[in-house]
Amino acid sequence: MITNADETVKSGMYGEFKIAIRSVSKTIVVPESALLSQTEVKINRETGEQQPVKKYFLFIVKDKKAVLKEISVGLSSEARIHVTNGISLNDTVVVVGNNIVQDGQTVNIIE
Repeated sequence: MITNADETVKSGMYGEFKIAIRSVSKTIVVPESALLSQTEVKINRETGEQQPVKKYFLFIVKDKKAVLKEISVGLSSEARIHVTNGISLNDTVVVVGNNIVQDGQTVNIIE
């Protein structure tokens, strides 16, 4: 949308746009704030080279207890993350307070 009166593009104007490069349907999406990340450094035994590996985790609730799960992530958009592996469709994910919850801790769900 061009917001000037005559709707012309002029030198020096800038804009913001989004290009969909890939889309996924029928998938699990969680708020980015629900994720906890950790970076591990692995060493290639042949070359001695260090390789950082980022891992993602989140807490789900099972039997009123917080359970830490490692997940795999895919696309991200507008503070939402596509989860490709690690949780199921009916899992309850801890979204608020996930940074102070501990694995195995009893939790109360507030909706």
